[in-house]
Amino acid sequence: MKPAFLTLVSSQQFAGLDHEDPYSHLSNFYELCGTMGIPEGDEEAVYLRLFPLSLIRKAKVWLQSHPNQSLTS
Repeated sequence: MKPAFLTLVSSQQFAGLDHEDPYSHLSNFYELCGTMGIPEGDEEAVYLRLFPLSLIRKAKVWLQSHPNQSLTS
Protein backbone atom coordinates (compact mmCIF):
# COMPACT_ATOMS: atom_id res chain seq x y z
CA MET A 1 0.00 0.00 0.00
CA LYS A 2 1.40 3.35 -1.01
CA PRO A 3 2.13 5.89 1.74
CA ALA A 4 0.31 8.58 -0.24
CA PHE A 5 -2.88 6.54 -0.09
CA LEU A 6 -2.55 6.10 3.69
CA THR A 7 -2.13 9.85 4.00
CA LEU A 8 -5.26 10.39 1.93
CA VAL A 9 -7.32 8.03 4.13
CA SER A 10 -5.98 9.74 7.25
CA SER A 11 -6.85 13.17 5.89
CA GLN A 12 -10.56 12.30 5.75
CA GLN A 13 -11.09 11.00 9.27
CA PHE A 14 -14.38 10.59 11.12
CA ALA A 15 -14.52 11.55 14.79
CA GLY A 16 -18.12 10.63 15.59
CA LEU A 17 -19.13 14.21 16.34
CA ASP A 18 -22.81 15.17 16.24
CA HIS A 19 -22.48 17.23 13.05
CA GLU A 20 -20.71 14.41 11.14
CA ASP A 21 -22.61 11.96 8.96
CA PRO A 22 -21.36 8.36 9.35
CA TYR A 23 -23.06 7.27 6.12
CA SER A 24 -21.29 10.00 4.20
CA HIS A 25 -17.99 8.95 5.76
CA LEU A 26 -18.54 5.33 4.69
CA SER A 27 -19.50 6.38 1.19
CA ASN A 28 -16.39 8.54 0.89
CA PHE A 29 -14.23 5.76 2.35
CA TYR A 30 -15.48 3.17 -0.17
CA GLU A 31 -15.11 5.66 -3.02
CA LEU A 32 -11.55 6.40 -1.99
CA CYS A 33 -10.72 2.69 -1.71
CA GLY A 34 -12.21 2.18 -5.16
CA THR A 35 -9.45 4.32 -6.61
CA MET A 36 -6.80 1.90 -5.37
CA GLY A 37 -7.42 -0.76 -7.98
CA ILE A 38 -7.87 -3.51 -5.38
CA PRO A 39 -8.03 -6.97 -6.99
CA GLU A 40 -11.50 -8.50 -6.87
CA GLY A 41 -11.85 -10.69 -3.81
CA ASP A 42 -9.32 -8.69 -1.78
CA GLU A 43 -11.56 -5.69 -1.11
CA GLU A 44 -12.84 -6.76 2.31
CA ALA A 45 -9.34 -7.45 3.67
CA VAL A 46 -8.15 -4.03 2.50
CA TYR A 47 -11.23 -2.29 3.93
CA LEU A 48 -10.73 -3.97 7.30
CA ARG A 49 -7.09 -2.88 7.45
CA LEU A 50 -7.73 0.69 6.32
CA PHE A 51 -11.00 1.54 8.05
CA PRO A 52 -9.53 2.02 11.56
CA LEU A 53 -7.14 4.59 10.05
CA SER A 54 -10.17 6.63 8.95
CA LEU A 55 -11.41 7.05 12.54
CA ILE A 56 -10.32 9.38 15.33
CA ARG A 57 -11.48 10.40 18.82
CA LYS A 58 -14.90 9.10 19.89
CA ALA A 59 -15.34 6.95 16.78
CA LYS A 60 -11.96 5.24 17.25
CA VAL A 61 -12.66 4.63 20.96
CA TRP A 62 -16.00 3.07 19.99
CA LEU A 63 -14.35 0.75 17.46
CA GLN A 64 -11.60 -0.25 19.89
CA SER A 65 -14.18 -1.05 22.59
CA HIS A 66 -15.40 -4.02 20.54
CA PRO A 67 -13.50 -7.33 20.56
CA ASN A 68 -11.86 -8.37 17.28
CA GLN A 69 -14.28 -10.04 14.87
CA SER A 70 -17.34 -8.99 16.91
CA LEU A 71 -18.64 -6.53 14.28
CA THR A 72 -20.14 -8.22 11.24
CA SER A 73 -21.86 -5.41 9.35
